[in-house]
Amino acid sequence: MATKPSLKVTLDGPLANNPKNTKKGVKAAMKKAGDSMVKDVQRQLYPNHGYLTGRLRKSVTWRESKFFKNGKSELIVDTSRGHPNQNVPYTRWIEEGGRHPRWGTMTRFRGYHMFRNTMTKFGKQKRIANIVGVGIVKANT
Repeated sequence: MATKPSLKVTLDGPLANNPKNTKKGVKAAMKKAGDSMVKDVQRQLYPNHGYLTGRLRKSVTWRESKFFKNGKSELIVDTSRGHPNQNVPYTRWIEEGGRHPRWGTMTRFRGYHMFRNTMTKFGKQKRIANIVGVGIVKANT
């Protein structure tokens, strides 16, 4: 299983008073954030760098997990095409470099870390917070 970037949203304060518009805004923002993260991961896959047949690149997708259950929502970017725990078999090897849980790294290949790089990039730039914030504000105006 590949490293999965995830985003958790929790609502507090005055925004929680209008749950219908807030949910609508968060859902729109999650779609925009998910699409941006998928494009960023796909951009990192090119010929001779994790791209051979295009199967992995086409399989990168995002999904929402437990949307607004207990006031929380989670966005997951992986290669499962909407079926949790059914990732493309070699995704983990490409991401982490062939690490085996018991024996450690079995090859000199260290991995491309495309999911990790995307999460770091979006986290450092505060892009996710801006996207979610704008989506909520637009739904409440």
